[in-house]
Amino acid sequence: MGRLHAQHILTGSLGSLFILNLMIWSYFLIGEWRKAEPTSEFTYVGDDYPIYLPVRPAAPVVQVMEETAHYPIYGNEARNNWALSLRNNFSLYTLVGPEHRAFTVAMEHQLHCLRLMRAALNGAYDEQTQGHFTHCLHYIRHMVLCNPNLTLEPADVMERDFEVERTGATHVCRDWRAVYGAMDDGWTTWMDKRYLKIDLTVLLVSLIALYAAGSGIWHILEQKNERLRSPVSPTWDVGKLPQVAMYSEESVRYILNSSDAAVEWALLVPPNGGIVHVDVDGGASPEPFMVSVFHQLRCLDVLRSTYAARDRAGPLARHCMNYIRQTVLCRADTKLEKVISFTGEHRVEPWGPMVCQDWRRIYQAQRDNQRVESKSKASHEGVELKETGGHYETAKEHSQRMPRLYYWAFLGVLTCSALNIVYLVATFQYKSPAWSSLNVDKLEFASSYIAFEEAHKSGRYNVNGSNVPPSMLFPSVLAPINQSEPERYYVGAHRVLSLDGTFYPSDRRLVVSLKESTIAQFYAGDYGMERCTIKMMLPESNSQILPSGSASIQVWRVKAQRKLDIHKLNWKTRPQRESMVASWELHNNQTVESAEFVCPSGSYQTFELACTDNTKDCGIVDLRQETRVKTLGSVGHVLIDSLAERLGVRLSNERHGFIAQRDVLVGENSVKVTLLRTKTFMNISGPPVAAVLRIAGCSPASLLVIHDSLDHRPFVIAPKFGGSANGHNGVRSVIAALGNNSDFHRLRVGIGKNDRNSQDAADYVLSKLSNEERIFLSRRGKGVDLAWTSIEKIIESSSEAR
Repeated sequence: MGRLHAQHILTGSLGSLFILNLMIWSYFLIGEWRKAEPTSEFTYVGDDYPIYLPVRPAAPVVQVMEETAHYPIYGNEARNNWALSLRNNFSLYTLVGPEHRAFTVAMEHQLHCLRLMRAALNGAYDEQTQGHFTHCLHYIRHMVLCNPNLTLEPADVMERDFEVERTGATHVCRDWRAVYGAMDDGWTTWMDKRYLKIDLTVLLVSLIALYAAGSGIWHILEQKNERLRSPVSPTWDVGKLPQVAMYSEESVRYILNSSDAAVEWALLVPPNGGIVHVDVDGGASPEPFMVSVFHQLRCLDVLRSTYAARDRAGPLARHCMNYIRQTVLCRADTKLEKVISFTGEHRVEPWGPMVCQDWRRIYQAQRDNQRVESKSKASHEGVELKETGGHYETAKEHSQRMPRLYYWAFLGVLTCSALNIVYLVATFQYKSPAWSSLNVDKLEFASSYIAFEEAHKSGRYNVNGSNVPPSMLFPSVLAPINQSEPERYYVGAHRVLSLDGTFYPSDRRLVVSLKESTIAQFYAGDYGMERCTIKMMLPESNSQILPSGSASIQVWRVKAQRKLDIHKLNWKTRPQRESMVASWELHNNQTVESAEFVCPSGSYQTFELACTDNTKDCGIVDLRQETRVKTLGSVGHVLIDSLAERLGVRLSNERHGFIAQRDVLVGENSVKVTLLRTKTFMNISGPPVAAVLRIAGCSPASLLVIHDSLDHRPFVIAPKFGGSANGHNGVRSVIAALGNNSDFHRLRVGIGKNDRNSQDAADYVLSKLSNEERIFLSRRGKGVDLAWTSIEKIIESSSEAR
């Protein structure tokens, strides 16, 4: 009896909602709402203004984080390109409300700060610039914490070669173009009665109906929880973050440079660098990721330390500037900040109480994650992940069964709500889809090159790619497919298990044979650089790469406008061929290149590498993609690799770098030699060198540092003991890490003065090695002979075994 009474009450309630829906639909149909005049909830006087800029809703967009040559730190176009991020002749002001009150939108303030930081890194060390730099560090740090981004990114994102690996995680973002549009309107009213009526009707009724629809379908179909894959990078689920208040202020902490600054900034990132281990793909063990919010904080520290040390900004600093620029656009923070003056150094009042998400929960969740990982609890306490529009969240079980009468009432509410929604969609210009129902493949890719197109069309500034040197892109997808196994997916076939977790290295396999081909996909992101070629460089004679000594292959363009899902890519599902791009006869120690073709900025370029003739053997190609480009500045690393090959040892990936040890006979003595190729950038390579030296129990006099030298001609190797760093930032870092002790050996590999072109030294050392230089430094080259002879002399002349 009680159950029947409850059903009657539930049915009556839903029936009332059904009638309410009919009334709403009728009210909208007769057009009464059209008579409403615009009104505003705020007077825009004093503190009576909205927290956020009124922006009409727009569909989210997808952004691929990428390295780019268009936002440099140095050079003639650096100032103009960064300035183009600010609209209206670089004005910071947005006029809002009936009185046209001036505000600054937080997103534009953040971009303005990045522009000032770029100028400071360019060599301005005066007191005013340092003050601005410190202010911007404080400001952006507050914004990063207040609006934490939980997108999961590759765990090695701060150690990778940004000149080679030019694309990163894919983020789902707010459409920042809508924010620029709202700022350009001059002034924007808040919400008129039309929107208020939508809030009172659709928000109330449609949400109830849609909830009922989702619950009903869930139970009727008895769907199982399963993980869905998406090309969008997942987000880390830490539950709903509660709101907290934070007082944003200038502080004597986190300043530009002091004895405590490095420690304070380092404390912003968890001890392991902000790494979390998450199972997002049903693997055997959780994979390591870096959370975006920690990536941003680390980047701020990189910029701070670079400027404080007055060092020339290297690839890591350039990456950090560009990365934070893109995350600022992606978050599109529309918080309004009061303009307090149109003159003076600080014209905006960003400081004061702020309503933020509780970032402390993120730090706690990261610590909990590390404790679970350290105890090898791969099950994560039964927590399951499911994806919702590119975001991973905890799966909830719906175990209650609904009464049958509920279904009939639910169908009535759903039908009427559908009429309302159809009518509203037809009458409104702007749509605001729920993020939980996003279909990523239908989202537009938005360009982050602000105002480039307008500036180029107006002739005010030339921003095309003609004045930018060519860049080398490696495929983001490289996946073999096999005709003999048409349904096989080659996912996770090449992975590495380490103490830090499981990761998938970038040296993916490329194989072509009579039955096998490889799909390669590139992301062409840089603005204005829309002429591409495909190049394949084969190493010296290697029977494993070309078993038959030669091969005949073709490169076909295939139909794929969006990022391929390698979890669904096999012979049966391979993209359809469109046109042939190149046909090559391959031999060892050869470089082949296709004709030039158009590759629009922001597009995916997808190709199939296959046999020339599917009916007869064309030879076999089987190699792994090597993404580490050998440059003049990396000759030390190249020589370490060649020495390892000469000694017959393999460098293993350890905490402080790639390390190998071998006992070698020098004269009559057996000496243990430790080879170290650092993972870090050259100008911060000192700490890992000092750590390995300390672990080995050796003194600095036992150390030999191999580095490039602009003061020596190419093909010259010159030993040296002690002395200054002679301007070399890597040697300077080692000296500092050893407690300002410079008493260690160096082996200087000559790369010559900058006589190839007009590049400055920083760009010159990033030039690629010539074929002659690569042969000289190879394991059979004369360079290794000279280096090993020098090493033997150093060992023999030293009283301490190394």
